[in-house]
Amino acid sequence: MRRRNVNAEEQLRLSKLEGLAETLKRRENVQNRQLQRWLTEGEYEQIELEWGAQKDLRTELKYKPEELKRYEVKLK
Repeated sequence: MRRRNVNAEEQLRLSKLEGLAETLKRRENVQNRQLQRWLTEGEYEQIELEWGAQKDLRTELKYKPEELKRYEVKLK
């Protein structure tokens, strides 16, 4: 597959995004300002939406239903 020609600014952005992806793959933190700098506004908004959904899910899963708690007690 042939890569299209990219200008210097696009190449820099691609390089920075690849670096951020590698950092995240190593489970290291990436600062929001780095994401804001190298992602488009729409891409950053999508990240914020998905992170909000993830936080909500984590909060929801943090509290076990009473039925499950009783089941776990009986299982022990």
